[in-house]
Parts: sequence; C-alpha cells; structure tokens
Amino acid sequence: MKQIAFLALFIAVFAAGGFAQISDRDTVATISLSGTKPIYVKDLKEAIERAVRQQLSLTTGRNPSPAQIAEFAKELGVQNRRQILEMMIDEQLIYQAAGQEKPSMVVSDNEVTQRINQMALSYGMQSSDPRFISIIVAQYGMEMPAFKEQLKRELSKDNYLKAKKPGIMGNIKSPTDSELIFAYKVFKTTRFVRPDTVLFKMIEVPYGANAASKAKAREEATKLANPANFDANFLRGQTPNAGYESNSGYLSMDPEGLQMAGQEILSIVFDLKPGEISKIIEGRQGYQILKVAETYSEQILGLDDIYKLGYNNKTVREFLKDYMYQERMQEATARALQEVITELRAKKTFQIFERNLNW
Repeated sequence: MKQIAFLALFIAVFAAGGFAQISDRDTVATISLSGTKPIYVKDLKEAIERAVRQQLSLTTGRNPSPAQIAEFAKELGVQNRRQILEMMIDEQLIYQAAGQEKPSMVVSDNEVTQRINQMALSYGMQSSDPRFISIIVAQYGMEMPAFKEQLKRELSKDNYLKAKKPGIMGNIKSPTDSELIFAYKVFKTTRFVRPDTVLFKMIEVPYGANAASKAKAREEATKLANPANFDANFLRGQTPNAGYESNSGYLSMDPEGLQMAGQEILSIVFDLKPGEISKIIEGRQGYQILKVAETYSEQILGLDDIYKLGYNNKTVREFLKDYMYQERMQEATARALQEVITELRAKKTFQIFERNLNW
C-alpha cells in the first residue's frame, strides 16, 4: 500500500510539473534593474560552451570540435553552472545600470566595429580576414556576431566603471623606465625570443564545387606558379578583377603559426629557401602557391627590436610598456568592478531560478 501511495504521489507531482524536463526556453534568471532581462537556459548553455571552448583552445593550442566541447560542458556540475550564471548576472546588471544612468555610456555598434578593425590591424589583417576570425574564435570561444555583442557589453562596462569609480580608474600609473628595464631582464629569455620566422607571398586561385571548375583553376594556378613571373602575378592579384587573389604575411614556427596556417602549409613554407616557389597546394576554397621572400632566424630580441613582425611594428619597449600598463588597468578594473557589483547586487533586482540549473 505504501508503494502504491508513493507511486500515486510521484505521478501527481510529475503531472504538476515538479519533475518536468527543463527546456532551453526556460528562464534561469531575470535581471530587472532597468526593464526586465531574462537569461534562458539556452543562454547559459551557450555561455558554458564558450567558456569550455576558450579553455580547451588555450590548453591544447587548437580549436576543439563541437563533440569535445559538448563532452566537457556536460561534465560541469550545478556549482560550475551557477558560477557562470553569476558572472552573466553581474555583466547584465552593469550593462543595465550604464543605460539607465546615462545612455551614452552604452557604446554604439559603430564604436564596436572600429574597435574590432583596430584589433585586426594589430595582427596585420582586415576584420573580414578568415585568419583573424579564427583567432577570435580560438581566443574568446565565440563566433564574430557573439563576440561583437560581448565587446559592446565590455566597452560599456568600462565606461560605467570610469564614471562611477574615478578615484580608482583615473589613477593608473604608466611604468617607469627602470621598471621596464627590470621586467625586460626578467622575461627576455621567455617572452622576448622571436622564433624562426618567414615572410611569404601567396597567390590563391579560387575554384567552385564541380570538377570542371577545379580543373580550370588548377590550370590557371600552374601558369601563375612560373618562377619568372611570380612577383608580377602576385602584384596583379592585388588588383580588382584579376580572377585570383594574392596576399603576404609573416609565419612563425610556433603554436601561433601552427594555429594560423595549419601543419601542411607551415611545413611547406619552412622547407623553402628564399626565392623558392612551392608546389601547388589544394586549399579549402582554392589552389595556393607560396613563395618565401625573407627568413629570420630565432633571436632574443632587444628592447628596441620589433616585437612581432608584420603586426603593428611596436618595439619590445613599447609592447612591454603597454602590457605593464594593461596589467595595472586590469587590477584597477577588478577593484572597481567588485565595488560596483556589491552596490548593484544590494538593490536585489535579480532572481535566480535554482531548479532550472539542474539539467
């Protein structure tokens, strides 16, 4: 009889939704500081996947597969989910507070685009370059549309912290010359060693999905690969309506170079001598021909050497100054953020639905 009664109770609770399956459309939290912003289970799952992807990219040096991401995300328990949710709530509290207090604190889409263009130029690329997009995916664990939204919130947060905590955010000191020299001496053999590097030129002939298109593209690539005319063909590839594309850049024999180019191209490039032309390489979208223009042997860089060839031409001194200043800014931001979050959370304008963390 007790078993029957328990079963009846179980069925009643289940029918009432007590053990209903949690849907991606269910709300896991709401933030109501300015309007009401729900965070759905789907939003939290995507945030968890981004965090997992970013962590796996950092630890393995390459982009993880969707299956790997799903496997690691599945292993996270309720406590880990709660931690990520808390960060999402904090982010949304600040974003709402910035818009509530002064709408101009929320940066425009145009400002976000300008910042992304600046980031791409620091790598010597355009923001539409697939290589730059792959760097964003690897470093931040999200595709470009999601990254733009995240960057908008981050820049708005910075504006809010500067306005609310000027005593912290307005007193960040630049490193002195003696501090720069000391830091260089400490890190020169670990952070300031340039790996073997090449400056390459590449011609790429695009092809379509059918065999005839590929055959025609390969025939054209064979003509363009002629060593006697390669440089002239390379220049023509940078003009409109050339029928093919050309670009140049630096590749280094290190994990970053491997991530950018892949093992096949990295191996081919570093087997070439200056002036040599590679075999025709079948890429994802076209046939590629490579030529090495210059080579640079591994070297410990001096303070006034270029830190990374082909990026922004900053010297080691300039890079180190920026890096140390950014470290100090991060420390100040963390302190200001903690104070602001404590103040905003005290208003109790958010709610967490604990049950929907259990999926």
